[in-house]
Amino acid sequence: MYEMLSYLPEVLLNQPYESYIVEHLFKPLNMTSSTFSVAEAEAQGTLVDGFERDEQDITKGKNGTLKAIVPYFQRPGEERTGAGAGGVFTSARDLVHLRGFVRFVFHDNSGQFGF
Repeated sequence: MYEMLSYLPEVLLNQPYESYIVEHLFKPLNMTSSTFSVAEAEAQGTLVDGFERDEQDITKGKNGTLKAIVPYFQRPGEERTGAGAGGVFTSARDLVHLRGFVRFVFHDNSGQFGF
């Protein structure tokens, strides 16, 4: 569903979803670490490696060893296929900017979110 909705800017405005979001959301909110591109995140140095505990058993007090995991994302050049369904790479700082915007837009004076 979200992938289909991401085609609306392209169909209605003749502008790709990614550039629409960058122009109308990321730039105005100063979300400088947010991107849809794996290659861009790597070039900026903002793509991090994830780790999981291998053979961890908390019942026996065995902590296990840290093992690098391969994150799931589209291959470089194919990011558009999942962009609308959460294909954005971002930072905690940028999420704070987004949260502030969402609260400003959807919060009414009663202390409740007004949808």
